[in-house]
Amino acid sequence: MKNEREWVKRELGKRERADDDAHSVKNKSQSKLRSLALFDLDDTILAGDSDYLWGLYLIEQGKVSKKEYLAEHVRFKTAYENEQLDMAAYTKFSTRVLRIHDETELIALRNQFTEQVLLPLIRPKMVAIMKEHRTQGNTVIIITATNEFVVAELCNRLPADTYLATQLARDQNGIITGAIKGIPSFRSGKWERLKEWIARHPDHTLEGSTFYSDSANDLFLLERVTYPVVVNGDDKLVAKAKSAKWKLLSL
Repeated sequence: MKNEREWVKRELGKRERADDDAHSVKNKSQSKLRSLALFDLDDTILAGDSDYLWGLYLIEQGKVSKKEYLAEHVRFKTAYENEQLDMAAYTKFSTRVLRIHDETELIALRNQFTEQVLLPLIRPKMVAIMKEHRTQGNTVIIITATNEFVVAELCNRLPADTYLATQLARDQNGIITGAIKGIPSFRSGKWERLKEWIARHPDHTLEGSTFYSDSANDLFLLERVTYPVVVNGDDKLVAKAKSAKWKLLSL
């Protein structure tokens, strides 16, 4: 943890000086905008996939069929790894339990799941990096394709300023429908959601921004930040990082 923390301090010190120089050249009269530190969640901050683990937890609790869930998960996981995931179909599948059980009961179960399963999987080194970014004055945002129901409690327990997860549509009675609300924060959708957020928070800028991720599905956003960082990346992403001379972290 000490080495990663020292790396962040050293790198952010360099970036801060460079950004200060750039701002002074562009417009000395402008107030300094806040840079963003963006973090993927699954297999980046977490040593695991929160959505998959939630499914396994629901199996243990008798809420879903083991045979049906695992068969569907394998199909969607393969599509994800091949960068061909149909996010709408996956969201309908993964939220089925929310449409057939009482949501209040499932919220309590989700909070229990977060405490028992997810919190122990948080990588301390990533938490240290998040905290250091905040110390440096960056706004820390978790941006994840996993739906908001699954990750809300976890994200609120991490040292982030906010989070962008895939939002779920609800009917006139407030019941989750299985559809996605707006743009899912997946692949290029992460970039679109982030642009929407910046438009609502004009005191922030992508200049000097950092994004930490493990997946080639995040290449669209990684290629648009100032400092892309690959964390335990998949083969395609590691190859890209090496050719582009991006920072590689192995945790």
